[in-house]
Amino acid sequence: MKNITYIFKSGRLDRINKESEYAKEFFYSHSSIKNKYPGLVVIEDQEGLNNKFILVEKLLRKFKLPIFYSKIVSKKNLNILKNSDVIFSTNPGLALTISPFVKRYKKQKNIKFITINSGIFTNIYGKKIGNNYIKNFFIHRFLKNIDVIIFTSKTEHEKISKIFNKFSHKFVHKLFSIDSEFWKANITKSQLKDEILFIGNNAQRDFKKVIEIAKRLPKRKFKIVSSLIDENTLPDNVELIKGDWNKNILSDIDIKNLYINSKFVFLPLVDTLVASGQSAAMQSMTTGTPVLISKTSGFWDNDNFIDGHNIFFVEDNSVELWVDAINNLYENHELLDSVAKNGQNLIVEKFNLSEFSKFLLGLFD
Repeated sequence: MKNITYIFKSGRLDRINKESEYAKEFFYSHSSIKNKYPGLVVIEDQEGLNNKFILVEKLLRKFKLPIFYSKIVSKKNLNILKNSDVIFSTNPGLALTISPFVKRYKKQKNIKFITINSGIFTNIYGKKIGNNYIKNFFIHRFLKNIDVIIFTSKTEHEKISKIFNKFSHKFVHKLFSIDSEFWKANITKSQLKDEILFIGNNAQRDFKKVIEIAKRLPKRKFKIVSSLIDENTLPDNVELIKGDWNKNILSDIDIKNLYINSKFVFLPLVDTLVASGQSAAMQSMTTGTPVLISKTSGFWDNDNFIDGHNIFFVEDNSVELWVDAINNLYENHELLDSVAKNGQNLIVEKFNLSEFSKFLLGLFD
């Protein structure tokens, strides 16, 4: 029986160990894989686990290298990695962190090393991907050691494969999937709802634009779910709800109800190669709530997501166009309801977790 090790960012074990209902997409088929490999072990990053590395990490931060030795390196964790047959990191920064140790263990044992990619190349390099000697040193060593990098964005997969073509045989594309069984809900007609929802905490969300849009639309009611917005900057027509998935501040049931009770979700994004807004958009669509989102250069799938059919795009990311788009949609209940139905059908049929589980099992086996 193979020894499978999952590497998680914090917040997962808390949910796994509780009996409460939660969405499974950010566990990357953990329960399905464990059914086949009951000995599956989880390592989760932990604040202050090993403070010996704090100064080293501060130096690496100057080069935007997401390396977290202090959160993951311990005698216990290294022993687990050493005895693994498959190491699957659900976070590329954690994969980059453990890579030197895995390289050492690979000399003694045939370990398959796999990670999900979620914008690590853009986060490290910015717009000039591949153009920094020090960063290249770390990334090239990592790419030599990793066996498979799973890109959930088709656009990012294509661009990174061209830049790092020497390693492109290690890059695979598999569209992100969500727990459609959890998120699916009966679609509520848009004319019965009046609030507009924004949700998110990552750096690719355009928070300044979110606030400016709300200020320009004083007659509309907005809800914002984020821990990165200052309540004092918000106008009276906005309700701020502090939320952070990793810290489990809101339950997935709470988030689902926020989607269901919103007329639509709006997601202004910074233009980047990173597939930002992917999970929030797909969750909302599955509940039957339409999504209005920036059409960035890194939008994850331009084949299945069609403007005005199952999603709404804002092509030019100006505040004026966002305000116009929201005003034009707000009373167009027939269009909103049509897009809600088509969006829900798309996610349930093509982006469900069972397909992702089969894909992962194929890699592990």
